[in-house]
Amino acid sequence: MSYFLFNGIDSRSLGLLVSRPVFRPSWAREVSEISAPGRTRKIMQESKTYANANMTINTVITDTEKLNEIYAALSGYGPLQLSSRPEEYLKVYVNPLIPEAVALRTAELPISFLCEPFAHAVEPTVVTLASGLNLINNAGSIFSAPEIRFTATGEQVTVRVNGLDFIVSLNEAEQGKEIIINCEDEVAYYVNDSDQMISINARTFNDYPLLHTGENGVELVGTVSAAEINVKERWV
Repeated sequence: MSYFLFNGIDSRSLGLLVSRPVFRPSWAREVSEISAPGRTRKIMQESKTYANANMTINTVITDTEKLNEIYAALSGYGPLQLSSRPEEYLKVYVNPLIPEAVALRTAELPISFLCEPFAHAVEPTVVTLASGLNLINNAGSIFSAPEIRFTATGEQVTVRVNGLDFIVSLNEAEQGKEIIINCEDEVAYYVNDSDQMISINARTFNDYPLLHTGENGVELVGTVSAAEINVKERWV
């Protein structure tokens, strides 16, 4: 029997029965058509962006006493896992549900989601980085935006990925702290003694690193320890 989890809540615990097979969406780069003077056809131009996708899960309400619980749970933003793809999760918004009175009368509840691009690994690959060149495999079907962590005792660390440098400069107070580079959100920071995230974006230079599919060369140049990379594989 198919089921799903939204924000960690199992549809079965809500008394929802998935009535039709569920297939997650796929994504491709957006394409625009451009008219050019003198040309008899439009030019197709591929964008760097991927559009959000819509997906609907059709369910039957098997326990009407849980109706309030259902509507409270299925709202807002969060991770969505499908039983057919338990190794992946989607980042989704739940579109407004049909009125409760309609759902109660029909005992059917279609749940519509707006899905951000890419399916993400539930258990992404985390690799300890040794000194020198590390060969890191991205098993996803599209480039990934990794998370890189290290502790540095020098004034500068260069994160070199496939020959491209991302530079982090550190002041004396930041040296010895664990530095976290979140390439998806494009933020570099450390956590202070009060558990506050302190941004060091102003002292980073060049584009945040990305991992292409397959093998990648990753090297940290500088005096670092406790270094690791979370590949954060994803699929289209």
